[in-house]
Amino acid sequence: MEYYLSETEQTTGPFSPLQLHERYAAKEISGDTLACPADGSSDWQPLYRFLQHIKPSQATLQQQKALARSQNIQRLKAQPATARPVVAAKPIARPKATPEDIRRENMNFVGRCIIVIGILIAGYFFFFYDTSVHTESRHIYGVGTVGGERVNNIGLMQNRLLGCTAGLVGIVIGTIMVVMNPKKS
Repeated sequence: MEYYLSETEQTTGPFSPLQLHERYAAKEISGDTLACPADGSSDWQPLYRFLQHIKPSQATLQQQKALARSQNIQRLKAQPATARPVVAAKPIARPKATPEDIRRENMNFVGRCIIVIGILIAGYFFFFYDTSVHTESRHIYGVGTVGGERVNNIGLMQNRLLGCTAGLVGIVIGTIMVVMNPKKS
């Protein structure tokens, strides 16, 4: 089959496929040059649509991709919403943390840890620390048995007070650290 070409607004030809390949190789024509079969079986179209091994230019390929994209968008818009494919959203890029943000997060975390440790210390000394001691029992003639009971020890009571105070100080310090270094949202 032979083809006519539209070159510089003039129709030339007919050319055989071999002649067209030779002219293409010599860069006299491009894949985008309009061609029409000599028998009139088709309208004017780019030459690359008729002949193998003749490629379109890069600009034509980009135009075809853009056209295909716009056709896909129009096709999707024409579909009812229930028939549209579900496309996963791209994750939102989080901004990089600055050293100040990292310091704040670390101080906040340390403050929370100090609060928990303070609660544990204060709770132990308040609820479980025993301040009483066992005394020896003695038998006194004429009076009977004396002692053998549990009595409060002033030194242990002081330790209990110090333990509760240390726990409460830890809670206060941890709370201050958390309040002064809030997490950014």
